[in-house]
Amino acid sequence: MSYYRSGIASNPDNIQLYHQALTIKPDDEQIHLQLGNALVRQNRFDDAIATYQTALQFHPENFEIHLELAKTLEEWH
Repeated sequence: MSYYRSGIASNPDNIQLYHQALTIKPDDEQIHLQLGNALVRQNRFDDAIATYQTALQFHPENFEIHLELAKTLEEWH
């Protein structure tokens, strides 16, 4: 995972790195959150919303994910 975290830190908009990291650790809330944020930056709102919703299935108590989902839904509509 450290390889992917390093790669993501260097290139935060490389969506493929997030997906590769999630194949190793599918419940990583930080990777899901960062992926959702990267998708928003690319105006891929449907994908970002789905990513945040998946993250909330693993971590329903994470306020930051709820906040980013709400902001994305507001921006998308």
